[in-house]
Amino acid sequence: MTIQLSPICKKIEDSIKALEKTRTGLSGELLGAPTGMKASIAAQIKQLNSQIRQKQKQLEDCNKKHPPVALVTIVNPCLDIKKQVQELQAQLSKQVHEAVAPLQKELKRAAGSQKQSLLVDIAKTASEIRKKSPLSKKIADTRKKYEKCLIDNGGVLGLNAVFEGNVSLVIHDPKIKDPITKDVKIKVHFSDFDRRDVTVTDFPEISETYDAGPPVGNVTTTVTMLGTATGTFDNQSKKITLDFLLFFDHSTVLAGDSRLHIELHTTSALTDKGKIKVEGSSTFEDGYLGGKACDISATGKISPNPLF
Repeated sequence: MTIQLSPICKKIEDSIKALEKTRTGLSGELLGAPTGMKASIAAQIKQLNSQIRQKQKQLEDCNKKHPPVALVTIVNPCLDIKKQVQELQAQLSKQVHEAVAPLQKELKRAAGSQKQSLLVDIAKTASEIRKKSPLSKKIADTRKKYEKCLIDNGGVLGLNAVFEGNVSLVIHDPKIKDPITKDVKIKVHFSDFDRRDVTVTDFPEISETYDAGPPVGNVTTTVTMLGTATGTFDNQSKKITLDFLLFFDHSTVLAGDSRLHIELHTTSALTDKGKIKVEGSSTFEDGYLGGKACDISATGKISPNPLF
């Protein structure tokens, strides 16, 4: 069973996590700091401890006023069949690899004029194996069995969808006076059965140029996703939670690059028309932005709608 906080309380919890990350970083600095700096760092940690205690009391009061919701997780009853599909696919991949291995060895030694011909042969051989192998029919039959199992148990197939809307990043730095706002298309995948597991499959670069003042001047900051963002979707509450690790690359050597680990959660639940809003707050790690706060919000539409 999963416990889901209300959006108001979730924001307080995110603030606590951000403060705790900052405290962890300072604790590491304290260990290797020169004697003259230890008192200053210790004072910062003490102040953070006080802030964390205050936030924890706020969270406790918030949870009393807005009680968390218990979410019951139902396990996909067809996972054994899905595993059979995956095992058969692995066997077919091995079969294809073994068939093209000699051609791939030739490709490594081939001259430029021969490479294109060998590439064609490799693709043709792989295609023929997939068409003629008995494993291909087994995979198709087992996949149909899996899909029937899902439907018979009240589940649905996985869904590839696109979030299209506007993303706004507010960076709490006096040199970055305006929010970074961009229209985006973000591809997401909702898992089989209950579409509970969500994965971001494509995240576009977000860039903004701004005046950082003398002596730096104009700086372009480019935001990209590190690794894969994952989360959950609850079709009862119609809410999504996504965990991102973002990389902020600055165009000047005067500003070191930064990372932002942030959890976005629903503040306006998914509607029947696919409209949704998610928000989150966190603190930067490393580089020029290290220790500074950031708020992110995204408003838009998910299509196709995972509710249907």
